[in-house]
Amino acid sequence: MTGAEPCRANLLDLAYPYAMDAVAEIERRRIENRVATAESGTAAAFAGAVRRIRDTLAALSATSAVNPPTTLESKILRAIDDSSPSADQRGRPRSA
Repeated sequence: MTGAEPCRANLLDLAYPYAMDAVAEIERRRIENRVATAESGTAAAFAGAVRRIRDTLAALSATSAVNPPTTLESKILRAIDDSSPSADQRGRPRSA
């Protein structure tokens, strides 16, 4: 085993949280810097892993998507109307 292999494995392990946006911005930049300076094979493996993970997540979210109830829009619009001042109260300060 060469010294580069543990580094490769460690970087590839980071593909999972990276692909799921589960790392802080500073860590994301560190990972991107490591990928940029990695051997081309390691960088390609990282990019491939990220792509496969994101494709899998997209497929999972598409299969579990549920349409909202047909009454949702009218309920939201009614709630907006109920919370806005009525036409005769517009222009007058709201009471506390």
